[in-house]
Amino acid sequence: MPCADHASCDSCLEPGDSSEGCFWCHASGTCEMASIGTEPFGECEDPSYARGMCACAHHTSCGSCAVATNPACVWIGPAELRGSVEYTNNFFFTSFATRQSMSSL
Repeated sequence: MPCADHASCDSCLEPGDSSEGCFWCHASGTCEMASIGTEPFGECEDPSYARGMCACAHHTSCGSCAVATNPACVWIGPAELRGSVEYTNNFFFTSFATRQSMSSL
């Protein structure tokens, strides 16, 4: 199934042949095919590329994120997130580091 035929984040990122290379763009609400290169998500600024990210990505505050109904979600306060995402042979490889200000704890 082409990426564009998936109607939800969970469906888009369901493991299996039909979703390899797909990512969910939260801003547009669409499932898209990643491109090989340094910009695998194109213009999408808020992609999810692993199924576990679907439940957490839409939260905008600690109060809605870090609750018992979202056991997989963790809120990180004011922080700097640096990382890279590489898409090769239908697989995403990621590396991220977070630096949080101690004054915000």
